[in-house]
Amino acid sequence: MTDKDDPGEDIALQFLKNLSPPSNWEPLHQRITQFIQYHYKIPDRRIVLVTSGGTIIPLEKNMVRFIDNFSVGNRGAASVEYFIRKGYAIIFLYRKRSRMPFHRHFQSQSGSNCLDELILENGRVMVRMENNDMLKKAIEGLNYATANNLLMNVEFTTIDDYLFWLEKIIVEMSLFNERGLFYSAAAVSDFYLKQVAEHKIQSSDGPLIIELNVVPKVIPLIKKKLFKKGMVITFKLETDISILTKKMNIHLINYNVDLVIGNILGNHRDQVVVSQKESEPCWLNRKPEQTEIEEDLISIVIERHTSFIHLSQK
Repeated sequence: MTDKDDPGEDIALQFLKNLSPPSNWEPLHQRITQFIQYHYKIPDRRIVLVTSGGTIIPLEKNMVRFIDNFSVGNRGAASVEYFIRKGYAIIFLYRKRSRMPFHRHFQSQSGSNCLDELILENGRVMVRMENNDMLKKAIEGLNYATANNLLMNVEFTTIDDYLFWLEKIIVEMSLFNERGLFYSAAAVSDFYLKQVAEHKIQSSDGPLIIELNVVPKVIPLIKKKLFKKGMVITFKLETDISILTKKMNIHLINYNVDLVIGNILGNHRDQVVVSQKESEPCWLNRKPEQTEIEEDLISIVIERHTSFIHLSQK
């Protein structure tokens, strides 16, 4: 069987074709197109689609219950900030209510929110001294991104929403060729529910037995047809380090992606491994003086993207 006859590709294409668009898709799609066209006219501008947060699996059309995962989207949101510092234009495809670039600094990892960062002093609202510099940098970063039109936010909730917007954005971004980058940091569901109840499922009906279907692999389709000349970076999170390398190689070889970033649940904030074909894996550890590993991670990603561009232009 040749690649042209790959049945998985046809299944993925049909799956995307059958997705129902979100209610707001037309005006938002127009804004996305305008954003991409604006940056395409800027010489040597690079653009990156960063996906972030987890997709949910609804159990009802009028959704009350759903299946979710642990992702809050901090890695994707943090990565956006470092991409912006390097002059990239970013489309941020994120899970509704997950962490947002710059805004995330008002919500700590421990779960506190923006009110915990503030104090009332002589009738005036003030930022706690220990957090003043951090929040000042966050506000300055957001103002810079806004003033230079470098950040476009697009939200999703379900796996259907995510895949719908992913296809639309990737197709629009493909005109950037090798200057385009897909940074797939979202925790995307491997399963979906084909038969969804219309209304709230009643416990009085007895035990609930559900059968989940496997979501078709879209990444190979993106690399092969939708974003052929752009760089594709995927993530692989595992709980067992003994199978991490194997799973990363599947992405590199079977899915033909350009770079895979792997991590183990439990220390994913402190250590990642960057893997590329015909290169030794690069293990990256958060330095003691760093608050987050994404600063060095994005530096490596941009170095690899620069090499990717140079090789593509030869």
